[in-house]
Amino acid sequence: MRTSLLLTFLILSLLFILVLQQPSQYKGKNVKGAIIKVYGFKLALQWPNAYCNTGYQNCELPVPQKFKIHGFWPVDNNGQVMHNEDQFGRNYLKEEDVADVKEELDEMWPDLRHEKQKFYFWAEEWRKHGNDIGYTPNSYFKLALLSPMRLGTLAPLSGRKTMVGTPLQHPI
Repeated sequence: MRTSLLLTFLILSLLFILVLQQPSQYKGKNVKGAIIKVYGFKLALQWPNAYCNTGYQNCELPVPQKFKIHGFWPVDNNGQVMHNEDQFGRNYLKEEDVADVKEELDEMWPDLRHEKQKFYFWAEEWRKHGNDIGYTPNSYFKLALLSPMRLGTLAPLSGRKTMVGTPLQHPI
């Protein structure tokens, strides 16, 4: 039963992905100089207990007891996640780029495995998903942090007394 419950929470945490259908207000250029356009974002949330109790991860304690951001990924007009293929990126993230949102990132987008190295986690997310889409680091992370709150992401879970295994539909 406990394994089933953990597996269900793990599946919920990995599948609890919302697509924000908000076309970008501007176009960016990828590393090859081609014009790209962001058609929306996928906001992936995770339930930390499920992630940490898989047995595959060693998480820092204490484990948060709320949904947290797992990723914020731009999507193209086909709904496919866009990511930077350039191993090094062209726009390295610097700590001062996220200084004014650091507290919110600590709270909403933690690195569950490496608490003391979380900046490197955010830098990798920026390199793979933010670096190449025409946003500044600050605007990318601010948008990611505002999305769960603006959408009331967790309201369907708490307001409907959702139980494990209950289908969840969230109109966007």
